Amino acid sequence: MLPTTILVLDAAPAGGAVRARASLLTLVGADVEWHADREETGHEGISRLPLIAAECLRTEEGQRIRAGRGLIAVVTGPGSFTGLRTACALAEGLGLGTGCPVAGVSRGQALGSRLSARLRDENLAGWLWFGQARRGRWFMEGATTDGVKLPVRAVEIEGWVPPSGQWLLAGDAAHEAVEQMNGAVCLSDAIEAKPEEIARVALAHLLADDLPRPVLPLYVDPPEAKLPAAGLRPAPV
Repeated sequence: MLPTTILVLDAAPAGGAVRARASLLTLVGADVEWHADREETGHEGISRLPLIAAECLRTEEGQRIRAGRGLIAVVTGPGSFTGLRTACALAEGLGLGTGCPVAGVSRGQALGSRLSARLRDENLAGWLWFGQARRGRWFMEGATTDGVKLPVRAVEIEGWVPPSGQWLLAGDAAHEAVEQMNGAVCLSDAIEAKPEEIARVALAHLLADDLPRPVLPLYVDPPEAKLPAAGLRPAPV
C-alpha cells in the first residue's frame, strides 16, 4: 500500500552550519506536499532530533506514521559523523517501532532530479555534487547525462584531475571546484536538497522495492578518533 505521509530526517550537513531538521510531507496525487517542519541549529540541535521529530508526529498527519501507514526518509550522507549516526539510528528505531519502511537517501541523490533536468537541454556531460569535507578534501557524487551513477567518494582538492567535458556543478563546495575545471562547467545554485526532493527519492526507492535494511550511515571519510598507539589499557603485569 502506498504511504500517505513521509517523515524526512536530516542531521548530516556536509558543510556550513550544523543543524538537524525533521519535516513531514503528505502524498497528494503523484507528488508530495510540505506539511510540517522543525529545525534546531548547532550540535545541541542534533541531539534534539528525536524531540523535533516527535513534534511532527504529534500532528494529525503524523499519526498516520505512528499507525504504520507512512514512510521514513533519512539523509545518509555524506556529512558529519555524529549527525549521520543520530539520524540513521532514529530512522531505524522509528521504523521498527511503527512498522513503516525506511529509505536512505544520499545528498547527491536528493538533488539528482533537479540537476538532471538541465543536462540534455544544455548539452552537458553530467552533474557533479561537491560537499565540504575535512583535511583539504571534497565529498563528490554525480551522474552522467546517460544515467551512469558516479558513486560518493572523497577527493583530495590538491592534485584532483577533473573529468573531461562540460559538467553542471552543485553543492556547498561547487564554487571552489569551478576553479579547477578550467571553465568547462555550468554552475547551479542548488546547494542543499529540499525536504520534498528527499521525500520523492525515498518514495521512488520504495516503489522500486529498493530499501536496504538496515539503513546505514554513508561514511566516506574515516572517523577522526583513533585508538591510542599503546592500546586502551596498560599491558598486564
